[in-house]
Amino acid sequence: MMRTRTALGSLVTAGAWAACLGLIVVVVARFVFWDQRVLIVGLDGIAPLLLLAAWPITAGAVFKKKRLLASVGVALVIAHGVVIAPELAAREPARGSVGDQYRLLLANVKIDTAQPAAIAALIRRTRPDVVVLVEAPEQLVTEVLDSDLAGATLAPVFPHRVQVDRQDPFALAVVSRFPVDGATVRYSGGRPVAVVMSVDGGRSRLVAAHAVAPVGSGREGWEADIAMIASASAEERPVPTVIAGDFNATWNHRPFRRLLDRGFIDAAAARGRPLDTTWPRNFRFLPPLLRIDHVLTSGGAEVVKIHSLDLAGSDHRALLAEVNVFGP
Repeated sequence: MMRTRTALGSLVTAGAWAACLGLIVVVVARFVFWDQRVLIVGLDGIAPLLLLAAWPITAGAVFKKKRLLASVGVALVIAHGVVIAPELAAREPARGSVGDQYRLLLANVKIDTAQPAAIAALIRRTRPDVVVLVEAPEQLVTEVLDSDLAGATLAPVFPHRVQVDRQDPFALAVVSRFPVDGATVRYSGGRPVAVVMSVDGGRSRLVAAHAVAPVGSGREGWEADIAMIASASAEERPVPTVIAGDFNATWNHRPFRRLLDRGFIDAAAARGRPLDTTWPRNFRFLPPLLRIDHVLTSGGAEVVKIHSLDLAGSDHRALLAEVNVFGP
């Protein structure tokens, strides 16, 4: 019996060391080679989740008086804290319901599995003033607006539309209860990654965005897309700005952090909801792992409330945000 316990203890210790070595690779990738390769981009995205393992390993090592293992574990716990601290520390109080307010719904509907009736039902349930649809070609948007429920359609409710019509994931659409003006499309690598428009009589700016996924040879394009979104959002005269879209990036990715460093505020983090993850939502027994869909603000725009919502047919959760516009 004693030999069995000793063998089991040795096996557990060996497993803990193997896990620590793997976590050291994650830390080195994040702090030394930040987003420099596609594989590292993936590791960086899930680093906060992977580094959670350092906590029980460290606790067990301390309990068993494995000093060297405990020291390595403590270092990994500190690294985990450094990784997650900026997003957790971004929480700040809202200024309150002052100024003009509108409700914004953002949804990546997933072009190949989108369900118009489900999208229409979500819009009816949440009653937004502005809807940003990612991966939504014109025919799909028309089906959503014409979807009949109890003898009524959404088309009269949203008389204003901006559409980038494509038959690929870079189709974008914005439908609105109130006028949207001066829409322009910004391209990166031949892709329409941002649609910039004026809302609320030109008092504020809305940017609908979708960056390419950093897979295969798309890492450099991903960086360029997010840089283009930042540039499109900040150009022309300074006005309150809201960016809503699928960035395919988290706080642990360098391009997104650079965007935030330019003065944009991540609404979910600011409202204390950094764990309200959005992708992928189609795992049967797991919640979404990453928060890659974002609503950002700058200038006199602020999100007072934000939360995610399920959307049938999509691998993303939608976001519903209450936006205040205080003026330039």
